[in-house]
Amino acid sequence: MNNPTLLYYYAHVYLPMVVFQHTQDFLLRVQRGPDVFKETLKKTFIEIKNDTNNNLNEKDLELIDDDLKPSITKLDNGLALLVINFPAPRHTAEVFFVGITLEPQPKYFTLELHRPVEFTESGMEDHAPDKYYLCIWASGKHFLLNKDVVTEPKAELFVAVVNKYLSPVREL
Repeated sequence: MNNPTLLYYYAHVYLPMVVFQHTQDFLLRVQRGPDVFKETLKKTFIEIKNDTNNNLNEKDLELIDDDLKPSITKLDNGLALLVINFPAPRHTAEVFFVGITLEPQPKYFTLELHRPVEFTESGMEDHAPDKYYLCIWASGKHFLLNKDVVTEPKAELFVAVVNKYLSPVREL
């Protein structure tokens, strides 16, 4: 698969661009409330999906009720973390969740599905053991923070590891 999937593009290209290049507008949109912000997320997702010029793969994806649902959690360090629930990932590096700190210089976290390359290259991706990697975007680049720190793709586990990472004494 040469072109990215719709899910990958939305979480790794579109949303980081909005968060880091249009931070004030992004923060204002979040302040309008979770229902309004969810509708904004869905609208842009569908616009990207329906764009015939973007050459993305796997555009057959249909959103269900909880997909792109935002929630805000207060972290131990006092920051608010916006958590966006994504559709179930199908491929390596697609995300389960995106977490964004709501501050003038946000931090952007992802919980990603990863499968061993020997499975993906042999066409056996569906039979690979699932692993979950915590990643962060910093200075416009994507970094792996920790492999296997999250044992299940659950929002509360994702929030807990982001909370630990952002605590004054890092425990990862």
